[in-house]
Amino acid sequence: MKKLNIIIAPLVFGLLLLVSCDKAVTYEPIGDGGQKIIKIQVYGGLASGFNSTNLAYPPTSTSEIISMNLEYVANVVSDVDITAVVEVDPAAVASYNATQTDPLKQYLVLPASNYTFPSQTVVIKAGQTTSTPFQIEFNPSLIDGSKNWMIPVSIKSISGAAEGTVKAPGTGTAYFHFIGNPLAGTYNVTPAGRYNCSAVGDQGWAPQAGWAYPAALVIPANYSLAAIPATKFLAPVTPTKTSVYVANLGAGTDRDYTLEVDPGVTVITDVNVTLTPSFEGGISNVRWFQHTYDPTTKRFILLWTYNNQPGGVGNDRIIYEVLTKQ
Repeated sequence: MKKLNIIIAPLVFGLLLLVSCDKAVTYEPIGDGGQKIIKIQVYGGLASGFNSTNLAYPPTSTSEIISMNLEYVANVVSDVDITAVVEVDPAAVASYNATQTDPLKQYLVLPASNYTFPSQTVVIKAGQTTSTPFQIEFNPSLIDGSKNWMIPVSIKSISGAAEGTVKAPGTGTAYFHFIGNPLAGTYNVTPAGRYNCSAVGDQGWAPQAGWAYPAALVIPANYSLAAIPATKFLAPVTPTKTSVYVANLGAGTDRDYTLEVDPGVTVITDVNVTLTPSFEGGISNVRWFQHTYDPTTKRFILLWTYNNQPGGVGNDRIIYEVLTKQ
């Protein structure tokens, strides 16, 4: 079971201790001009929070947990506990869909069997602005990855707060969603290799004339093999795009491919491959020899070279990956 635990540190408030017999405590003002709202931290809303709620998990996983917190925003902290009830809000899917004219950006309500999230009462303690955490658990093994799914979580009621405190209009709902893309999923990666040249500069390597997969590549002796993981997970970005890390450079290193192909194609077609801008900015002389997708075998073939520094001064790299969906 994998857990994604987001730990949000509370806002820090200065305390002015008044020297008197009863040592009264006065809280410094916070917030913006007396606004009193409660929002879902990080995940709330359709702006930056919507990016956070775009989820991609290995399809064989049976448990993925996300922790959340509520945040109280006001001109002063509350001197009593505030409680808020949070619930799944399926009606918010229809409201979201009404703002989208592109059918590819419409979502279905995620079936209740695919997640666990009972109605919960969440507490923001007196003198605090961040609540105790609460969680939603997904079962990706039950989720149909070819369809767009959404399940919003909303603040439904508030009690104990100062008069005028309301659910944040924009960030009082978290729109957890899964982008449907039939090409997303776990792929076997074989044959595969990242070959590092020991000579400095552009070696101008190319596959031998007439080469085509599955024939073996002829790799010069001055290249050493760095093995690539045997499996990779292609995460959905849009209904036609997936993202996966390059060769053996590792997930989360900002060195990714974006692979774009029409999932409905019936013939072998080129893949529109783009590299993470920060990665491409640090290399040079990129040459693609093959970037195809075969919908019959559900296989990507990627063969290319680059120099590992700008200007062609670094050692050559040969990247060869054949990714076949499990």
